[in-house]
Amino acid sequence: MKSKKNQCWYKIFLVTLLLMPGVIFAQNREVRGTVTDAATGDALVGVSVVQKGTTNGVITDINGTFSINVSADAILQFSYVGYTTLEQVAQST
Repeated sequence: MKSKKNQCWYKIFLVTLLLMPGVIFAQNREVRGTVTDAATGDALVGVSVVQKGTTNGVITDINGTFSINVSADAILQFSYVGYTTLEQVAQST
């Protein structure tokens, strides 16, 4: 009798483990973008793009582009020397 109960719990545990990665990854998303100067339209290299309230961040490349994985309700902070820091609600690609 015990072995059937153990098999049942084992199956429930196994199904839970198989479903867990989908739940964890479903809460994150990739956000991509390009940061440019509003006045000139030039790409800005080295802009810090950080998910607000975390240490999760990246820096824009030579073309001003970035890609970051953030939580579903993320707010991104963009900061660059000589510019005002901006906050933007993240929108996935």
